[in-house]
This record gives sequence, structure tokens and C-alpha cells, in this order.
Amino acid sequence: MESIVIIEVLIAAAATIVAGAILGFLIHRFLGLIIITLGLVMACGLSVAGWALGAQLAGARGAWTGLVVGILLGGLAGAGFLGKMIRGKSFRTLLIAWYAYGALGIFGHLAAGWLGLVTITLPAIVVLLAGMYRVAHRILPLSDETQRRQAFGSLLTFTLGTNYPYYVVEGGKLDKRVEGNAYGQFFAGPGIVLARCDQVAYRTDGIRVLPLAEPGLTFTGKFELPPKVVDLRTQLHAFQVEALTSDGIQVQAQVFVPFQISRGGQRPLLGSAFPFRRSAIYKAVVREPVEPKMGTQPEQEQPWTASLIPPVATRALQDILSQYALDELCAPKNPAGIPRDQIIEQLAARVKEEMMPYGVEILGAAIDNLKAVDDRVSQRRIDTWRTEWVQQVWRELSEGDAQRMRQIQMARAEAEIEVVLKLGKVVEQSLEGGDSETALALRFIDTLGEIVSESGSRWPVPHGLEQAIQQLTGKIPVEDGRVVDSE
Repeated sequence: MESIVIIEVLIAAAATIVAGAILGFLIHRFLGLIIITLGLVMACGLSVAGWALGAQLAGARGAWTGLVVGILLGGLAGAGFLGKMIRGKSFRTLLIAWYAYGALGIFGHLAAGWLGLVTITLPAIVVLLAGMYRVAHRILPLSDETQRRQAFGSLLTFTLGTNYPYYVVEGGKLDKRVEGNAYGQFFAGPGIVLARCDQVAYRTDGIRVLPLAEPGLTFTGKFELPPKVVDLRTQLHAFQVEALTSDGIQVQAQVFVPFQISRGGQRPLLGSAFPFRRSAIYKAVVREPVEPKMGTQPEQEQPWTASLIPPVATRALQDILSQYALDELCAPKNPAGIPRDQIIEQLAARVKEEMMPYGVEILGAAIDNLKAVDDRVSQRRIDTWRTEWVQQVWRELSEGDAQRMRQIQMARAEAEIEVVLKLGKVVEQSLEGGDSETALALRFIDTLGEIVSESGSRWPVPHGLEQAIQQLTGKIPVEDGRVVDSE
């Protein structure tokens, strides 16, 4: 009976070593086969030795005691060895797994001997692994079914503590949710990049450019650097530009440039991620100038910000403003257009043309608060404008006075001509009628009265003229040279 039990223990130990060797080979080929085999040989060897030593010293009861002690010591030795090789928090996990495996083996053997190992212990292990495989793809939002194996691997390595870093990309930033070592060699990885529908991450291992981490779940591999985040939403660059006008005056303006990664004419659709062109992402990130800053994120973790736009737009605006004098920037060159609108159109066109090869689509441009840098220049311009307006006001007033005088002179000339014509007509009629000089004088006085009464509504007449004419015609009585009150 004892010989049968010893054979069962030896067969179980050998099967465990063979199964572990196969697992190690599948994961890390020959290096994994050697590491797993050595760790299991140590654990199984101590377990079998404890069984044999206990059986020799105290029979069947001693054998079981020796087996338990051997499993405990073997777990410490095997898990310690594998823990040093694998690193992470694998020692504790492997130790617990080994003790659980030993407990299942003892339970199966006690329940039904050799048959119990086959029908209880082995199925329990298979069910555990199958359950982990089934659960893995439900824990993570897989993009397709081909990621199931990687999801299972990430669950195992997360349990062992040998996973690569886990990142979440949102709001244009890279957030490390789970620490990890991307340089782990044995039973390590994969890592995870989970990106929102409007985010993409550029991946590289420092030697090769890797496929993008597109919206959704992406598994990362060994030696990968932290990905660079690219925001697919419309973004805005706002910056200040200083330039020289054609008359040598330094001006400044606030510039706004909206942009986005080239989408190839596509628009976001409900129920799908933001559209983008992979070639545009690679062009935009590869050609991005690098400016490491002290005390901030590492270079790899800095998000893509299209930092080429400010220098390109600055150079373009400086070139455009150099074609204008300061006075022209505040007044149209031609009545049909406003210089600021023309400047904005030229700026947007030039920046769009220059950024197109970089995979960046420029949506427009705007400038604001365009003014001279030196406030004294603005004050001098205000004084100059005030002087010009005052001169213009006086010029307009002078022209108005001159026009008034011309109109008065014309009216006076017309009146004189009218008087001459009427008096001439009176003389002509008197000569034809043979009137006396007294009658002629009276007719002259009547004609003058008519002219005065008609001219009152058209132009002013000398003061007292009308009264004198009325006296001459007898309409106002006069005694001794004085006007008599009619009442």
C-alpha cells in the first residue's frame, strides 16, 4: 500500500514538473522552460523528500506529516527562486498558488486516491484557469476577439505583479493608473492603453515606431515608452506676436489659430470614434519639435500640442505686417476692404499651406488688440488725429462762411438787376404816357415800395427804408418832419 502511495506522489510530482515546463516553454521558450522547471523541481523535490523521510521515520502518519512539511518548505524554496527570477510581487502569489495546489492534491488523494487526483484536483485547476480566461475579456473592454489571449495574459501578470504600465488617455493627458515595469523579462506584460473616442496615442519602443493606440483598448509590449497623446478634437493656439511695420514701428497683436488633426474630409458620427488619418498622426508627431522643460513631465509623456503652429504663424504675420505702415493698419488701403480682414485671410492661407505637410488642418485665424508696443506712439497718433480733425472742422466752417458770402453776393446782384429792370420799365411807361416829373417820382416811389415788400421775405433790407417809402407815399402822416401817430 505504501509503495502505491509513493508511486502516486512521484507521478504527481513528475506531472507537475512536466506541465510547468510546457507552460514555461509556451511563454518564454527555452528560457522559460528552464526557469519553471528548476523552480518546480525544488518545490516537488522537497515535497517528495518530506514524504519519504516521514514514512521512514513514522510510517504512514509520518509520511503525511512529512508531505505537508515538504510542501511548505518546497513552496518557500520554489516560490523564492521563481520570485527572484520573475520579480514583482510574484513570490507571494506563487507561494499561495503552490499551497493551494498542494491542498487540492491532498484533498483529491484522500477523497479517492489516484482517481481523486484525476477527477478532482486536475479538473479544479482546469476550471480555475478556464474561469480566469473567461473573466479576463469581461473585465476589459476588448476591441475584438483577437485580444482575448492578451487579456488573459494581462490578468495573470497583474496577479503576479509583473505587468507593464496601465494608462488611460483622456482630456488630452496621459494618466498612469497602474504602475509597471516595461523592461520586465520573464512572465511580464502586457501593458494597457485605454483611450477615449476622441484620443489617440503614438507608441514607440525607442527603436521602432509601433502601431497607434487607437480609441478603445490597446495592449502594449516590452520596452515601450510612455505613449504620446494626440487629441482628435478641435484645438486652439493663442499667442502674442510682435512685428515691425513698413515705417519701422514695433506693433503687437494677439493671434488665435484653431486647428485639428487632418480627418481626410470625414466628420464624427454618432456611435463611432472621431475620424482621423493614421499618416497624419505619424507626420504630426514625428515632425513635432522637442523642447524638454525642467521640472515638468518627461519628454515621452508630454502630449502633442502642435507646437509648430506658433512659430509658423509668427513668421507669416511678421512678413504680412511688414508690408503695411502703422496708419494703414488702422484705415483701409482701399474703400472696398478692411486691412485687418485682409491680414487675417493672408495669415490663415499661409499657415494652412505650411502646416498641411505636417498632418495638421488649420481651420482659420484671428487677430485682436493690434497696437503699437510703445504707448507713446499711440498717444502721438491720438494727438495727430485730434489736430487733423480740428483742421478739418475749421476748413469746413471756412468753406461754409465763404459759401454763405457767395450766396449773399449773388442774391444782392439779382436784387440790383431786378430794381434796375423795374425802374427802367417805369421810366419807359412814363415816357410813353407823357407823365410829368412829379408823377414819375411818385411812380418810382410806388415801385420801390413794391420791391421792398417783396424783398422782405427773401433778403434783409436796410433798417428804416420801408418806413421812409411809406412816408413818401403818404401812408404815414408827417408834420414838421416828424411822424404823426395815426391814433
